[in-house]
Amino acid sequence: MVYLNGNFIPKEKAYISVMDRGFLFGDGVYEVFPVYNKKIIGFEAHLSRLQDGLDAINIKNPHSNDDWKSLIKKIISFNIKNANQAIYLQISRGCDQNRKHTYDELNPTTYIQSSLIGPREKNSLFKGKSAITREDIRWLKSNTKATSLLANTLYAQEAKENNAEEAILLRWCCYRGL
Repeated sequence: MVYLNGNFIPKEKAYISVMDRGFLFGDGVYEVFPVYNKKIIGFEAHLSRLQDGLDAINIKNPHSNDDWKSLIKKIISFNIKNANQAIYLQISRGCDQNRKHTYDELNPTTYIQSSLIGPREKNSLFKGKSAITREDIRWLKSNTKATSLLANTLYAQEAKENNAEEAILLRWCCYRGL
């Protein structure tokens, strides 16, 4: 089950409009709430970062903190067999009548889903994982968890193709004393 715009529905029945600005422009933000042993870790900090992201791109928060907590707990309850979960929450600016870069006040699209966080073997944690490093070419507001993750996707794929677990992104100018 997922949450989409006020309804809990099976994931395979969840659809958004082709006019959604999140789909057309990546015009939205997301947050991921880790859940271990059925407890949300860092809930207030994650909500604060979500609010900072919404403020940064001028989207009104569609829910109160209490509403978010209730919605997330409901999603957790649908997946109760998985004590460890990653709760993904996305808010886009919403749907417009026409595809255009400017926008008026719209009703945000809200989506929440749960994914299993698989267990890690203790020995694999001590062994570590390989990584590649690349220049961070994302937009300069990378502290805003924007849904437009094309650079992240390309780097993750490059890491996979190089048998690495992760791509570590660096702002080279910051390390050259510029």
